[in-house]
Amino acid sequence: MMQISIVTPHLNMGDWLPLCVASVEDQCGVSVEHIIQDGGSDDQTLTWLRQKTGAGSDALSGSIENRRADGSVYRLSWVSQSDAGMYDAVNQGLKTASGEICAYLNADEQYLPGALQHICAFFSSHPKNDLVFGDAVITDADGGYCCSRQVLVPRWLHTRACRLSVLTAAMFFRQRILEEKNMYFDISWRNIGDMEWVLRAIERGCRMSVIRRYIAVFTETGHNLNLDPSGDPERQRFRALSPRWPCWFTPLWTFLHRLRRLVHGLYRPQPFAYAIYTHASPEERVTYEVANPTFYWKGRFSMMR
Repeated sequence: MMQISIVTPHLNMGDWLPLCVASVEDQCGVSVEHIIQDGGSDDQTLTWLRQKTGAGSDALSGSIENRRADGSVYRLSWVSQSDAGMYDAVNQGLKTASGEICAYLNADEQYLPGALQHICAFFSSHPKNDLVFGDAVITDADGGYCCSRQVLVPRWLHTRACRLSVLTAAMFFRQRILEEKNMYFDISWRNIGDMEWVLRAIERGCRMSVIRRYIAVFTETGHNLNLDPSGDPERQRFRALSPRWPCWFTPLWTFLHRLRRLVHGLYRPQPFAYAIYTHASPEERVTYEVANPTFYWKGRFSMMR
């Protein structure tokens, strides 16, 4: 059975981590390895991880493995050690990953039921694909619906001149590209390493597809690194190091991107339901019915360009 490795970079997000872990742990039908790469948290995180894996009271690493009735395996491993930021933590986790498929999921994000089984099935039926992007649901800190993020395969010009139009919570790739195409994350970036990574994947000829299914949940906690305005100077520096001509035609790339979204019907998402773990219900998923979904991300419209 194909195995998938999920890396969660983490620092002092102990309130959110149990929800994230629960959303990976209940993914049946596929063998899953969940690697928690902690950067030295001083909140309740290590206490929770030690209890979860039966590690000693002073342990800085631990693991637990369970075999499910369907024969699939769930393995949780964690280590707490210094790193040079989120993308360095992701790289550290990826270097220990054993799965054929890899992804990274932040502590304030979750996978939806059956997500990983669908991802593995897609890769199995598309052996030449290197990356796949899924749709995502944006929620508030209580789990309430904010908007839908339905995506298209990113294009170089739009990503270079505008913003990344996909969410890494619903991004998966084959482990082989890490070495074959040197696709580890560039740790010199603190906020926009995912955008640089996707651009590099395009430039290096990675084959990409979209699976039209809600795969993950992105939670607006108020502390999301990629939404923090402090990342704007870094985006400006990134563009200053890039060819200037794509930015001269930013309105054109934006128009063409929105036209693609219109043609694919992404401005009219259909009613759906999603089930997630919340702080009020950390051990059982809560289902939310969305009768009137919207593509509009209030206060973040530029993120939809």
